Amino acid sequence: DISILASGMTIAYEILDDEALLEARLRDGTYPLVLLSHPMEGDDIVCKPYIEEQLFVSFPAGHQLAIRKHLWAKDLDGLTMLLFTNLGIWSHFHNKMTKTHFILQTDRQAFSDLVTASVLPNFVTNLSRDHQNPQLHRVVVPLMDKEAKKTFYLCARKSNQQLFARIKPRI
Repeated sequence: DISILASGMTIAYEILDDEALLEARLRDGTYPLVLLSHPMEGDDIVCKPYIEEQLFVSFPAGHQLAIRKHLWAKDLDGLTMLLFTNLGIWSHFHNKMTKTHFILQTDRQAFSDLVTASVLPNFVTNLSRDHQNPQLHRVVVPLMDKEAKKTFYLCARKSNQQLFARIKPRI
């Protein structure tokens, strides 16, 4: 939720999959801050950890894997899962799961409807699971693969580092 990024500040944002473009726009002054999946290098750049995102698998209660304390991606081999296709930074992780069958959905509302009506597992993160309908009676199990957890960094030019004082990290 971008609205809790910084109280008392108005923030306009743009979501880009191209982190190199974000870095370029920070360096040329187009953006005063960028959020990246890695800290930027450079003597004129300051980066601070802002938030961590962890992948989970959401199962209907009673699914054989719902009782597990944690899972690895290979534990999902052979399963059929629902997958929302606009994954951004997570696309690489899911693309490596070649032994898992995904039913792909591009429409967010249709995906939500399918999750509600289905017994198929799907992915959520610590940031998205709080938005799931509690009436679904689903169990979330964390994925332990190294690639299933990301730290995101807020980066600014040193001339804008005063902005960090107004932003509360979520780590």
